[in-house]
Formats: sequence, structure tokens, C-alpha cells
Amino acid sequence: MNRMVNKIFRLGIATKLVVLFAIFGIVPMAAVGYLGASATGEMETAAGLRVQAMAETIGDKIDRNLFERYGDPQSFGLNRIVGERYHWYSKENNAIASAMNQYVATSGIYYLTILVDPAGDVMAVNSKDAKGNPIDTTAIYSKKYTDAPWFKAVEAKEFTTRQPFTSPGNDTATGTYIEDVHVDEDVKSVYLGDDGLTLGFSAPVYVDGDLIGYWTNRVKFSLVEEIVQSAYQELKGAGWMGSEISLLGDKGQVIVDFDPSNQGTEDMTHDFEKTLFKLNLADNGVETAKFAVAGKTGYQLALHDGKDIWQMGGYTHLKGALGYPGMN
Repeated sequence: MNRMVNKIFRLGIATKLVVLFAIFGIVPMAAVGYLGASATGEMETAAGLRVQAMAETIGDKIDRNLFERYGDPQSFGLNRIVGERYHWYSKENNAIASAMNQYVATSGIYYLTILVDPAGDVMAVNSKDAKGNPIDTTAIYSKKYTDAPWFKAVEAKEFTTRQPFTSPGNDTATGTYIEDVHVDEDVKSVYLGDDGLTLGFSAPVYVDGDLIGYWTNRVKFSLVEEIVQSAYQELKGAGWMGSEISLLGDKGQVIVDFDPSNQGTEDMTHDFEKTLFKLNLADNGVETAKFAVAGKTGYQLALHDGKDIWQMGGYTHLKGALGYPGMN
């Protein structure tokens, strides 16, 4: 028995939970011959349902937070100041930029808000960050955005209204184009030293029914990362210190890799060299990743190839919320 316990404690916390449950089921079985072999399975199921529920909770929180971002470029563009032409293209004392600064400060999650005309020339951009500190965005005014993916999409009215696994009813929102997480070079040029991980939400702007331009909001991906970190703290508080949480892109590529026990920190790390956008868990044969990418929800006990430990993994796919279609 002692040899078995020692072996267990060399495994990861996820394995300890599952295997220790099995031992606690075996002891009363030997003592009174009462507890059936299904007890281990029941405890394994309970652990699986717990991590599945956490995966679904993370997904729902991401969807609900990004739902609010979907409508912002449309509502920001309704500000009457946007239609006052004498503010357009002004690098100094731009009243539109001042309004943008207020939006950025109020939300706390935008790097940049940019208004461009139908030719792709910049009409206004915020000049302060979320804390109200000045940022140098003057170089943005000299850029032309006609080749930007978001510009081409909103110009063609290719709005994000549905994703492959959007739940019924979450396909009613329209008018905004969503860009998946990427490294935004504009953000990096303004926020020196920042990794620039960004989500994009863009929409046309109309004044009295006439198209005057396009508004794009460059959202800090840390909005999503903080949801992951909060979920980890909940798991840690429940005794699951060895938990790791991954978010994947549409094909299984890693976009968030949060594994504090292995990384040695509870801060979010960005390993662009080996992991982010490069490591594809689905292609590497990770079953939970393949299921998640296929739009499924569930859990599975599997051997972690890298750590050589058994782990219970919960998985789900974003499904949208409140009419917002979610992301793939």
C-alpha cells in the first residue's frame, strides 16, 4: 500500500485526484465487502463533470464579455461629434479623439479606437490609454487601411453573424466584423514593449444615412486571459493546484497556454517561439483538443504526453451569448 501511495504522489494533481478516489473506494471494499467497483467510476465521473463545467463556465464568460464588445463600434459611431467634419483628420485638439479617450478610459480594455474614411485614411484615433496617460498615435494618421482585413470586410459588409458552432438564437447580432486574436503591429508601435495580442471589432459609421467611414476597436486580449486566470484561482482554491487551461483557435492552435505549476508563475506568459499560434494540440493527437475543435462538450481522462501523467480534461467550444455569435 505504501509503495502505491508513493507512486501516486509522484504524479500530477489531476492524477492524484482520480487515483486517490480509487484507493478510497478500495479500502471499504476490502473491509466490509460492500462498495461496488462502480464507485471509482462514479468519482471519476464527478471529477470529469467538474472540469467540464469549468470549461463551459470559461467559455460562457468569454462570450458574454465579447458580446459587449460587438456592439461598441456601432454605438461609438453614433456620437454626434463624429459627424462634425471640421474635426476630421486633425492630429491636435481633435474632439473625436477626445470622445475616444473617454470610451477607452471607461471600458479599460481598448488599446486603440480608430476612425477611417471610405478611402482608408485616418480621421481620428485615441490619444490616451485606458489609464488616461498620453500615448503617441500621431503616426497612425499617416497610415492607409484599405488593405487591412477588417477594412475589406466592413467595406464589403461581411459582418460576423454566425460561427460554425453558434447556438440557436445567438445569430441575431449583425453589423460588426470580428478579427480573431493576433499580434497587432499598430498596438506594438504605440505601446512599446507590449506583445500586442489583440482582438478586432469593426463596423461602418453612418451619419443621416450616409456612410462616412469605418470604426475599429483594438481590444486587449488580456480581457480573455484574465478570465482564464480567474478560473485557475477557483480551481486552485478547490485543491487542484496542478490545473492547466488552454484556449485554442479554430484548427487547434494554442492561443492561451496557462499552466502555473509547470511555468513557475501565475502571470500570463506568451511563448511565441514554440507555443502561441504554433503548437497545434489537435494535430498532435490530443483527444480533448480534437473534440473541442469539433464543437463538442465533455471530459476525458487521458495521459499527458509532455508530463507523462494522467489528467482529467474538460472541453467545450464557444457558442455565443445574448444573440452574439461567439468566436471559432
